Amino acid sequence: MHERILEDICRDECDKKYCLVKEMMLHSGIDDRTAVQFKMVEIHKFNLSNSQNKDIGWTGAWNDWVMNHAKSFADVYDNQSEYFTKPRLKYRQLYDAVLAYKQ
Repeated sequence: MHERILEDICRDECDKKYCLVKEMMLHSGIDDRTAVQFKMVEIHKFNLSNSQNKDIGWTGAWNDWVMNHAKSFADVYDNQSEYFTKPRLKYRQLYDAVLAYKQ
């Protein structure tokens, strides 16, 4: 996993001190694409929970993501590199692009 992606993914959850989330991701062996998709599901969970006025939980977020957005994520992530050319990833813009993508 690239250090820059890990730093971007964990920037809101971790400060400059030791961070268990970063350590787990760093040593898990997951690739950049999978880590970014985890971040997409985190954003999706937040958005779905807000729209439904309740916490839909991780299982609900994953199920909805897989059924409705995973294919679009693959297409956008694999074919639209502009989201990864700047020093910081633009997760919200990538998420919006995935939801707007027409298969």
